[in-house]
Amino acid sequence: MPEEMDRIETEEAPSLMPATRSGSGPHALFFRMAVVNLGALALLGAAFGEGWAQLVFTSDSTGLTWVIAIVFAVGLGLSLLKGWKLSCEVECARTPDPCPGTWAREFLNGVLGRSSGARAIAASVLRMQVVSRIAPVRHIASALVLLGLVGTVVGFILALSGISVSMSNDVGAVAGMITRLIAGMSVALYTTLEGAVLSLWLTVNHQILSAGAASLISGLVAMGERHARN
Repeated sequence: MPEEMDRIETEEAPSLMPATRSGSGPHALFFRMAVVNLGALALLGAAFGEGWAQLVFTSDSTGLTWVIAIVFAVGLGLSLLKGWKLSCEVECARTPDPCPGTWAREFLNGVLGRSSGARAIAASVLRMQVVSRIAPVRHIASALVLLGLVGTVVGFILALSGISVSMSNDVGAVAGMITRLIAGMSVALYTTLEGAVLSLWLTVNHQILSAGAASLISGLVAMGERHARN
């Protein structure tokens, strides 16, 4: 009988199994993000080695490509920071007694002894808190696309500003117009390409964060329900 009681208590002990579906090792979420970003950095290094990436910056006379690169670097650093924070939350939530100051501990303190309606409200608040923490990564990814579109408009303006019908009969002026047209089109195309590629990179990071956040939320809600029943 004592052995049977120990087995029952072990089976009923709170755990966060749903949060571990996306990975089984310690800090699996951050490890996946690191692998994805290292692979992307390797591809970027290969592009620089072939001289392709340098064209993006050398062909831009407006400096927009550097602005896009700086915004992306901020977003990438923020996504890695959010990934580490979320990974630590998952690790703390896996323990029977979650760490103080974490979402798991705050959520459990908020649902103990509460009604089902109050627990549902607490789960909604938790979901909004977690989603709002990773939302800046998605916003920066969208901003990169918009910056690329701004570069497209600026490039076309530069290209068309050098065209004049009155100068079409001057051979020397035509050569200058063609040079201005090529420079403007380079700005338009390269800024669009850079914004789209870097936005895709950050979007992949956000998808990983979203999957980890969804797993964490479902696990915490399940843990709260088990605590309430116990």
